[in-house]
This record gives sequence, structure tokens and C-alpha cells, in this order.
Amino acid sequence: MVNGAKNRVWEEVLSKRSDAIQSLNHQGFFEITSQEVNRISKKISGPDFRNLSKFDKREDLPDVFVENELNILPISRKKYLVGHFDEYANLSSAEATSVEKYQVPNLASLLGNSATWNENSWISAGLAANVFDQAFEDSDFIRTITGRMGGSNWQFNISNFQGNHHFTLQLENPQIEIDTVLESPKAIYIIEAKQVKEDNFLIRQLYFPYRKLLSDLKIDNKPIIPVFFEINAASQYARVRIFSFDNDTHYNSIREIRRFEFQLIDRNETETAASLLQYAQSVITHDTVGKLFPQANDMSKVLELMMILKRRPLTKTEIAENFNFDPRQSDYYVKNILMYFGLAEQIDSRFKLTVRGKHIAQQAVGQRNILLAREIISYSLFNHLIQRRIIHGRLNKKDIIHEMLIEDLGLSISTVERRASTVNAIIEWIMLQILD
Repeated sequence: MVNGAKNRVWEEVLSKRSDAIQSLNHQGFFEITSQEVNRISKKISGPDFRNLSKFDKREDLPDVFVENELNILPISRKKYLVGHFDEYANLSSAEATSVEKYQVPNLASLLGNSATWNENSWISAGLAANVFDQAFEDSDFIRTITGRMGGSNWQFNISNFQGNHHFTLQLENPQIEIDTVLESPKAIYIIEAKQVKEDNFLIRQLYFPYRKLLSDLKIDNKPIIPVFFEINAASQYARVRIFSFDNDTHYNSIREIRRFEFQLIDRNETETAASLLQYAQSVITHDTVGKLFPQANDMSKVLELMMILKRRPLTKTEIAENFNFDPRQSDYYVKNILMYFGLAEQIDSRFKLTVRGKHIAQQAVGQRNILLAREIISYSLFNHLIQRRIIHGRLNKKDIIHEMLIEDLGLSISTVERRASTVNAIIEWIMLQILD
């Protein structure tokens, strides 16, 4: 959901440029300067150009760009191209085969609430905990480059949205921003870190730094490896996605070759399989009911929502705006998870945490996750399944459906089959909280 001011400015920009449509039809793009956009934006009290041109994912694009299949691309410090460029790549949502666990590094400057860490702190923690040694199958890293810098002049190809045509573009000293470069004796790793879970990302955040090292610094004695570091601070969980550019001169030749997932565990707040099993076997369980039965697979969003509701109550629309999704999806997280497990309540049009929900949300990350997991397994269906998961290993869909039918939830067979994937996602999230 894009800010209305951004939409208004870009609609005004395109309407003021009488040659824009002609140029788009003729060559697929037109040139514009940051000063030109700023002048127009100022007249209608819009944002500055930096905010107007920051679209880290497809969903951030203004409506007029989406409707006309447009993107914006910097070609120098002040010049930009608006055209039919496919600038984003999808991120695989395949389930992880394994998740490694590391204790939060025992460093004075990193102690405290990891939910407040920025991307650089997460990279530092990853280095200190030797996460990247395992992720990259490498060692002896030195942090070399970070921050903003200029590029030189280089040419590259970029595809259109249909992928059946490419544009050849020339860059003239564009500004490049690099989160971090790690170098080992064997390779160089360009890391782009984001504190949000995305379905897609802006390729140039990796491609421009890649070309900077390849074309400007003339590095050819060791491989240059692009890395997207996806962080969920609420869960202390992260993905290290390792990419390759199959063609150095083609922007869209990026390909994910490996993924490494890990979780940071607080030193004094750990749950073992034995302790969780003991809790599951001793707790008095609630009946599992079919009404409002969970249908959201992403527990990281549930945790984020708890952190947001801890600050203030929100309407369904406000929740949707926070997560950039349709208001209907708000129900999946607030009603079908938080309200279902007694952690939130609705008063008039607003949702707020219950006393129990607030207590959980106020804990440090590790303890909060453990308490949430224990709250969930106090419900009979999830209790039976977590015991089975700990004792016998991964559950299959048939096992889950069988347990759901035994619970007599009052749901149709087709609904039970659909909800089984959500139940499995919740059980696997609970298993992530175990440190053995």
C-alpha cells in the first residue's frame, strides 16, 4: 500500500511530461532528473526525491507505475530513467530443510534486546557467532567496504516485464550503497541486509555493488558472491540467501543457489525438547474449537503484530497498512491467531492485547517466544501434535488431518485439509524455539 502523496507526485510528473508517453512507446523509457521531480513535488507539498524513488519491493511502487508496468532506475547522481524495466526478483518461499541455532554473542555492545538491532548489528552478530562460516562454507572474513560511494561508467542489459526484450543502458557514476562487503582468502561477499520479510527484492541493491567491484575495482582473482540477508528481529530468525549472476552484464541473470537459515538464542532463555515435552505432558489443555481456527502460516508476522499492539490498539485497516496487505488478511493474524489463543481482544473497531498477551509481548525475545509456544500447546490439538513431533520427528499432512478430525472441530474435510498446512507451520515454529 503506497503512500498517497507518492502516487499524486508521480501522476503529476507523468502528466507534466508531454513527451513521456511518446518516449515510452518509442524506446521503452524516458529520462528525468531529481530536480525536476522535486520541483513538481514541492508545488503539491509532496515528499523529497529520495523518498519518492525508494521502492525496495514491487509493492512499494506507486499505482501509476504498476498500471503502466514502469520502474525507475538511476543512471547518474541526478539523472534517472523511468521505463518498462523488470527490476525485481522473487524470493523462494520453500520451507527450510534445517535451521541452525546460535547463542547470542557474549559482547557488551550487542547485549540487550536484539529486536532493536539494526542491520549492521545483525551482521556483526553473525560474524561473532560464526554464522557466515557455516553459511558460506568459508572463514577468516574481514569487513572491507560499507556505505555510499560512486560507480564509474559501465553498460548493462535489463529485461522488460515480459522477459522477451532487453534494454542496453549506460551508467555514468551512479550513487551506490553497500551494506557490507566481507572478504576471505577465497571469496568476496556483498551483503544486502533487510529487517523485513519480503517476497521479492530490488536486484540493483546487489547488482550495482557487484558491478562496482567487478568493473571499477577490476577484481578478477576471486569470486564475488551476492548475498541477501533477510532478518526477522521479532523471532531472532534470519535467512542468508546466496546468489549468482550468470551473466555479469545482464541485470536479470541473478539466481539463488543456496539458502542458510538460522536463529539466535538468548543465553539464559532456552527451551529443550525434554522441557517442552514435559510441559506438554503436564499442562491442563483447553479444547480446540473450529471457530476462528488459525489460517496464517507466518508466525513471524504474528510476533510483529504483538509488538505493534503492545504500543497501541489498532483497527483492521491500520493493521493491514502496517503489513502492506489487504484488510481481510488482518483477520488471519489478529482474529485467527491472537484472538483464537486468547492473546488479543476486540473492543469496538479496535484490537488490543489481553493481559496475557501483554505479559508475553513485554518479555525479552527468547522468553517471549517460549511463552507464546507454551500458550499454543495448552490447546489440545497442538498439544498432541507437538508431543508427537518431539517423540517421532516431522509430521506428515495425513497425521495432522487425522488429529484434526479426532478433535471434531466442526470444519468440512476440505477446510481441514487447507488448515493442516497452518497447523504444521505453527508446530514447526514451536520446534524452532528448542535448543538441544
